[in-house]
Amino acid sequence: MPTEILQPSNDPRPLAIAKLMLAVAWVEGKLNHDDVLKIQRYLDSTIEMNDEDIHSFNLYHEYAVEPMERRRLARRFAQRFTSVADRREITDQLESLLPANKQNLNKTIAIQEIKEALVEDQINFIKKVKHKLTRTPFPARISDFGREAYLKEYKANPMLFRLKVRFGSSYTELGVSSQSAEKLCLEMSLIGLVVYADQILLPEELDLCWKYLSDTWKLKEKHVEMFVTMALCRETSEKQIPAFCRRYTELSNFDERQRVYLMLGEIARADHVVTYGEQHILEEIAKGLDIAPSVRRSVMDSVEHESVVN
Repeated sequence: MPTEILQPSNDPRPLAIAKLMLAVAWVEGKLNHDDVLKIQRYLDSTIEMNDEDIHSFNLYHEYAVEPMERRRLARRFAQRFTSVADRREITDQLESLLPANKQNLNKTIAIQEIKEALVEDQINFIKKVKHKLTRTPFPARISDFGREAYLKEYKANPMLFRLKVRFGSSYTELGVSSQSAEKLCLEMSLIGLVVYADQILLPEELDLCWKYLSDTWKLKEKHVEMFVTMALCRETSEKQIPAFCRRYTELSNFDERQRVYLMLGEIARADHVVTYGEQHILEEIAKGLDIAPSVRRSVMDSVEHESVVN
């Protein structure tokens, strides 16, 4: 029978994940035996610890981890391990500490805090570029009429406007037609509205956006990053949903609209907690895109099976 190959003990990632798992387990004031077993099983299946690793682990096992230390561990993990796979693994392992019904407020809050730390760098990056992205770049010489036309185009579809400023009327570098570029901008605008319906950008949502652009639209990584950044700069508002949906309906076919709506539902459910804000945005988009009742029901039924919170 083949034996499992463990990662070398000098791989710091499993131990860092185990420490964060302990930090979550300690929120109850004492360690639960089942939590300790889960953490130990995770370590046993991933690395073979040396004496230094064991000592480092025991410091978190034997002494309660305070909230400040938990935040420090989370920030440090986010700085050291930046891949999608890293974020997915830490999220999966932390959520394994939740009971089957997910009903543990203290642990849920602690895990949520860690998730936010995992995307802190991305959020900071977005904040840094937001000023550049939100400046409306007019030509050096432009009439008042021309300026009004620019502003009208910007308000109608901020993402498409910025895309035109960057690439002109041709999107050869992106590998898409003008119509496809407009459709993509509308899709990402709707995605941005769902993501920020609960005011928080989560690692799972970021991963889904990235995967959608890579797999469905076949964009290069640098263009994926550009679209994600623009979509998450919060330049759109709920009141634009009807206009976005009308235009998207004109540009898309029935199957494309159903696919996009299913994607939006997946984003809303990414953290297993659907806020009323997310539910409301989904309902408004469903009306605007004339989503088939069966597709609408499948998304809403899934939403109802998740925890819905204010």
